Amino acid sequence: MNCALTFSPLFALLLGGCTVGTNYEGPPTVSHSGKFAGARSQAPAKVDSWWRQLGSRELNRFVDQAMDNNPDVAIAAQRLREARAMRKQVAGAMLPQAGANLSYSQLNPGSITGGGDFGGLGTGFSFSDPIKYWSSGVDISWEVDVFGGHRREARGARAREEAEQEALHGVRQALVAEVAEAYFTVASLRQQLSTLDEQISIQGRQTDDTRAKAEAGASSQLDLSRALARLEAIRTERPTLESGITAQVKRLALLLGQRPDALDGQRIADNAVPDKLPMTRIGVPAELILRRPDLRQSERELAAATEDIGVAMARFYPRFTIGATGPTSIGSEVGDLFDPAGYVWQFGPRVEWDLFKGGANRAILEQADARQKVALLGYEKAVLNAIGEVETELSNLQAETQRLAIVQRARRASSDAVRRVRESYDAGAAPQIDVLVEEQALREIDLSEIRVKAQMLQVWIRLHKALGGGWK
Repeated sequence: MNCALTFSPLFALLLGGCTVGTNYEGPPTVSHSGKFAGARSQAPAKVDSWWRQLGSRELNRFVDQAMDNNPDVAIAAQRLREARAMRKQVAGAMLPQAGANLSYSQLNPGSITGGGDFGGLGTGFSFSDPIKYWSSGVDISWEVDVFGGHRREARGARAREEAEQEALHGVRQALVAEVAEAYFTVASLRQQLSTLDEQISIQGRQTDDTRAKAEAGASSQLDLSRALARLEAIRTERPTLESGITAQVKRLALLLGQRPDALDGQRIADNAVPDKLPMTRIGVPAELILRRPDLRQSERELAAATEDIGVAMARFYPRFTIGATGPTSIGSEVGDLFDPAGYVWQFGPRVEWDLFKGGANRAILEQADARQKVALLGYEKAVLNAIGEVETELSNLQAETQRLAIVQRARRASSDAVRRVRESYDAGAAPQIDVLVEEQALREIDLSEIRVKAQMLQVWIRLHKALGGGWK
């Protein structure tokens, strides 16, 4: 309990107040050794538009459109709006409360006594006359937050509002990554399809050439059959690529908040995949993860759960309320309500204390403590998972970089082999089958290079998502 009481009178107690429970000092952070140590959380840095580094204006338009129309973003925004309203509601409960009432009732004694004169005394009052009763009043009350329960509740509500703000930020960040992945997947598949069509065209010309030579007796039917088989083998890949493009275009349309068939895949150029990726500076993981919105959300939930313990502890202490009722007025006619002579004021403090509730308060405190422990463990787990994601994507990016270097070396060697075998074939020193084999190998390497570049780009996007944005 944190109390700052220097006066003994009750008034000083009410206004000075105490705050029961443990103050939230900030989330645990992760050191290089992976140990957790208490430290106050720092405000997240402003997340830059990391996807704009890829230089695609079309992607930028898609991201802007998704931010405006995606239903998940709209849902997260409404949850934030709900949390903000809840915070205002809790804060309003700490202010003085005022209310007014007006009532009217009428009693007909004749329905009970059967009417008649009032005891035959000649008073002029008859039981058959209705009795009218008007009443009005104003109630004013203020619960003085002596032990800080309401203050803790208000801080907890603010922390939950901030958690929803981070949740909205996380939805937006995940949406950007998904839009970028879908967009560049379509671009890569279109690039592969373009390369495949070029290979089909080349193989088709070679097959026609082989057929002509076979008909002239300059080539065997076996060479023609092999050429036809390779042409059809290449063509079998086309339906798979077309199906993949269709699926990713529908996925992209849904992310933009549109009907699945609303987006034309032809809008995405096959040259949208960048040849080189911007370098990403990687700092200390314990600093980087502070930018991740999911960790920021988890930290704010931990702060709210800590405040809930103080709210539960305040239930063990008395509640002090300063209240006033008035002006209260009663009368038999509505005009009597406005007669100052009939006004009655009541003013005074009230003390409420739940001395015995069958252990309910203790149970509520245990629940709050358990939820706080769960929130703490959840935050620590989330931090470890975040560090693991960053390290995994860094490792994947390094592996894809090495794969790309290997494929590019293989392509240079394969191009040289195709050049040499064509020279030998033109000189009559090599059969056509050797040319077909080397050219087929080169085509497969070309497709592999496109796929490795696409995979490398996907890893680059996931790395920025794991980092909570780009770093400059």
